[in-house]
Amino acid sequence: MKISSRFSIAVHIIITIAILGNKQKMTSDFLASCISVNPVVIRRILGQLKKVNIVDVKAGEGGAFLIKDTSDLTLFDIYQAVEVVEDISLFNSHKQPETACPVDCPSCPRLSEGSDSESCPAAANAVAANPNCAQIDDSAACCYIHNNIENHLLSAQEAMENSLKETTIQQMIHELSS
Repeated sequence: MKISSRFSIAVHIIITIAILGNKQKMTSDFLASCISVNPVVIRRILGQLKKVNIVDVKAGEGGAFLIKDTSDLTLFDIYQAVEVVEDISLFNSHKQPETACPVDCPSCPRLSEGSDSESCPAAANAVAANPNCAQIDDSAACCYIHNNIENHLLSAQEAMENSLKETTIQQMIHELSS
């Protein structure tokens, strides 16, 4: 899964406004020519940034202006403004399979000899007895692998978001001028 180009375009827009905003009107046409995208894309992203009070846009030839100070504006602020992340989770996971997986939870009663893999009344007891088993969709199913994957993906997302929170637009402008 990729983060859409809206994020990098939005960062480019904001840095361009911050650096050139006093010298040039920041119209969607001008920004589009700088970033090599359609002006409609610029207008949509500016609308998203305006909605969260990062920029203000004057209709017609007025252009866009930064509202938020670049030293207070982080990449995370921009990411939140323009990215649509469903259910707050960046990563999508597969649905829990209904079959017993010997790798997933070897102690699952569904894997014992003679156990019916489609319905396992003993699996309900395993939920309480085995911390690696969990209740999913009102039916007992082992999901240790699923939970393990989810934990790692959430940790990766948290690390990315923390990095975005630590980087301000002012820092990026400083890097560009050095």
